[in-house]
Amino acid sequence: ALKGVGLVDYSQVAPYVLQHKAQLGKAVDLACTYFDQGTLETVPDLYAGYVEAWKKFRTDTGFEPTAIRKRGIARLSGMKFGYELDRTGALNDKLYVAEIKATAKEELSWRYQLAAYAVTDENIRGRIAVRLRADGTYRLFEYTDWRDLPIFENALRITWTKINNNLRWRN
Repeated sequence: ALKGVGLVDYSQVAPYVLQHKAQLGKAVDLACTYFDQGTLETVPDLYAGYVEAWKKFRTDTGFEPTAIRKRGIARLSGMKFGYELDRTGALNDKLYVAEIKATAKEELSWRYQLAAYAVTDENIRGRIAVRLRADGTYRLFEYTDWRDLPIFENALRITWTKINNNLRWRN
């Protein structure tokens, strides 16, 4: 939905770079998943710094996952949407939804993506993205703007309109 309305745009990025970054993101997410599940044995050097950054985030903040890679179908204003969130977990005595990111910079769409994920569980009280870096550091982004959800809802509404009227909605 966010891509379909232009809130995610990688058109200026070379396809080989996109493919590499997508593979990197999937591998980092999987390694962090194994770490959180207690089954991580070894990490290839290419991903080790990112995993160390995730471990450091967990240690520094005390974040404890309560759900890992949770998938489902949610409703917002009567419209269904599918989701796969990276984590929910306790932080500062509140339940947060958290996204693991292995990107060069923060992206606008994160706030809207996390706003959508937050409606999937009525107990979620906060939204964070954790941008992991190859050098073992991380940056935490917390989103608190109540206007993020209506923006996602509008993107979803436009996507639904396109689908229901047989218009192209994906690139």
